[in-house]
Amino acid sequence: LLVSTAVSEEGMDVPAANVVIRFDAVQTPVSLVQSRGRARQADSKFIVLAESDKAERSIAGIYRAEMLQYSKVAANDYDCAKNVKEVKARNQISHMNRLKNAVEFLQRKRGEIPAIAVLKGYAIKASCEFDEIYRKEKDGKWRCDLNMFMPGIAKPIRMSRSHTSKKNAKSAAADALLDAIIDHHS
Repeated sequence: LLVSTAVSEEGMDVPAANVVIRFDAVQTPVSLVQSRGRARQADSKFIVLAESDKAERSIAGIYRAEMLQYSKVAANDYDCAKNVKEVKARNQISHMNRLKNAVEFLQRKRGEIPAIAVLKGYAIKASCEFDEIYRKEKDGKWRCDLNMFMPGIAKPIRMSRSHTSKKNAKSAAADALLDAIIDHHS
């Protein structure tokens, strides 16, 4: 038994749920679909115990509106496969444009601002994940490992550099990673 507020309408997945009981009125088609969708098992039940007289719309009215929307979608000769291809093509073009802008940013700003700032700007523009790891080596030097996780590339681009200061190790690793990214795009 799980008792929840309306917050569970969206984002909460309880695969074992087979009964949803609402104690308040459903106000929108989205709320209806979301709350009803919490119980997905084949034999599941959706129950509204008390519908408020103050509700702007009855559950029956909301249900009719939902069915009308479904019928309009069904009447439209919608080609899902074609739409998926179009969306993928647009996403690919968008990704290529982001990369182009990121590389232009990298080339324009390199030498003008610190290498780590260029890397962070590139990561934002190219939608990359970027992390930095530090550790003190046995010889007392700082080691900085920088990793750039790029979309569509299985392995990250990695660079490591050591120096007596943490700041200089980071700067050297960032400079080396910028070289590797430029080589990657060449």
